[in-house]
Amino acid sequence: MSTENERELQADDGEGEGEEAAPVAASEPAALDRSAPRNRAERRAVAKAARRGQQPVLADPASTTEDAPTLDPDANLVAPTTSMGGNPVAIPDMGVGPKRPKVPPRTMSKGTGDVEGVPDWVRRAGEAFSARRSTVVTGVLLFCAVVGGVWAVQAMRTRKAAEAGEALTQALDAFSATAQRVDGAEAPRFGPTFGTDEERLREAATRFRRAGERFPDARVAPIAQLGQATTLYLQGRYAEARPIYQGLLGKDLAGLEAQALEGLGFTLESLNDLDGALQRFRELQALQDGAFRDQAQFYQARVHVRRNEPDRAKELLRQIVERIGTAAAADPSAVASLSLRDQAFALLREVGRARRPVLLKRGLSATIEEWLYAAEYILSEGNNEVILCERGIRTYEKWTRNTLDLSAVAIAKKETHLPVIVDVTHAAGRRDLLIPLAKAALAVGADGIHVEVHPSPATALSDNEQQLDFAGYDQFSEALSSMLKVPVGA
Repeated sequence: MSTENERELQADDGEGEGEEAAPVAASEPAALDRSAPRNRAERRAVAKAARRGQQPVLADPASTTEDAPTLDPDANLVAPTTSMGGNPVAIPDMGVGPKRPKVPPRTMSKGTGDVEGVPDWVRRAGEAFSARRSTVVTGVLLFCAVVGGVWAVQAMRTRKAAEAGEALTQALDAFSATAQRVDGAEAPRFGPTFGTDEERLREAATRFRRAGERFPDARVAPIAQLGQATTLYLQGRYAEARPIYQGLLGKDLAGLEAQALEGLGFTLESLNDLDGALQRFRELQALQDGAFRDQAQFYQARVHVRRNEPDRAKELLRQIVERIGTAAAADPSAVASLSLRDQAFALLREVGRARRPVLLKRGLSATIEEWLYAAEYILSEGNNEVILCERGIRTYEKWTRNTLDLSAVAIAKKETHLPVIVDVTHAAGRRDLLIPLAKAALAVGADGIHVEVHPSPATALSDNEQQLDFAGYDQFSEALSSMLKVPVGA
């Protein structure tokens, strides 16, 4: 391509030199040849066509550039006078001057006001904002900063509360571990694992203490301190538990004030501070309009026995029996049920003199011998209406509330003439185990089954996980109907 262009340039130069060498005389006008090139461009076109064997096409010499009209760049140009492009005006009609005419300002298409398309209130608002722009911007930034700060503080508090709740949950998991690792046994499917009960309580106390120290301002802090004091009491560290219990008095414990007073009373009693324990049990009696009256008077009677004041203990126990035995006066089949745990012999004799049917439950840590001897003290006072009740004993097992000792039922039936029933509700602590445990108890020779029923277990104040509703009780009775000597409801 470059060689072809060079040849064209050389041909153009040769033609130009020939013309200069043989100029035409001025006196003789040249004939008009329409096929002759008139400028350099046409000459290049002719040379290019000759190389390709084509006929060049040149412009008509009759029409010259001198006859062509001159184009005006500003001709037929218009300028809009509104932002929507309406009302066009020709630029030449707008006046010709040294400066180009200004385009009208962009406004709304229509409206009222001194400026076309802008209402007065909008204009005034804009002027006010322009005059106070720095103040308005500062105020907006300040408002955003305040809102952001409040949100950040609230988010931090929420996060702290969640962390405090998680710490308390971990402590409670250790305190109520559902299983313990035994040599050769399978590891539990869930929950923490501990080798001994002492290890479990020690770890629970440590977790409760850490939760209270890490989140002292959280709502769960008093509850964590209560858990710590309880675990220390169960470990026998009464001197360490006492100041913690005392520090909880008057604090918001979310309904656990009774547990704090009861724990403090037990701790003082274990430290032989009988006067202090008696005072705390009296406070417990007055708590929540007497909701814990019977339980508190029972504790007071025990303290009076330790203080060698049997008359005062008898008076308190008589009040308890009279209140509980009110239904027995109208219904002979009613039973005054007393859970006798850690009782002195004098209290058992007093119960024997009450001349009321007695349901004697085996204590959590009582041996079979202690259970049967307790019944002997009641019988020795002339009260033969005694029913023995096996309700489970305390072991290392954590999957159930207690461990049902069916061997005690068989021994009691063999060694005594008293009727024996089994409390499967408190033995299991789970409603899904009530039917199989009841069948086992009847198979071993139990005379009856004790089970808790509530119209709405979900709203019960206590033990709602082990209670049956009416429909569940019907299923329970139907499952045991073939094993009962006396049909239910007979």
